[in-house]
Amino acid sequence: MLTVPLQAVPAQNVRCVLGNQMCQINLKQRRPGLFMDLYVADQPLVVGVLCQNLNFIVRSAYFRFIGDFVFYDTHTAAGGMGVDPDYTGLAGRFLLFYIEESDFEAAIAAQAA
Repeated sequence: MLTVPLQAVPAQNVRCVLGNQMCQINLKQRRPGLFMDLYVADQPLVVGVLCQNLNFIVRSAYFRFIGDFVFYDTHTAAGGMGVDPDYTGLAGRFLLFYIEESDFEAAIAAQAA
């Protein structure tokens, strides 16, 4: 599991190689929440996904993306659900994790708990 470094700004683009895939992550704050676009090799994979705490972004093997992304609210109390991310907390409170295939079982177990 890797942490994708983000800034506390309302719109940003991050380019990185994850799982041997050239990725571009676009984040935009809108009125109803924070949204993410994911491009792989300059091709759109998922566009306009609402970012929610502990909810996968890609969500489907159909896209043939190696891995997935999930936001985590670091202020979540034990047993609590936390809140969905917004740009003001992207530099600290809300972390974006890239979940590698080897981490899926642990991530799914944590999400179910």
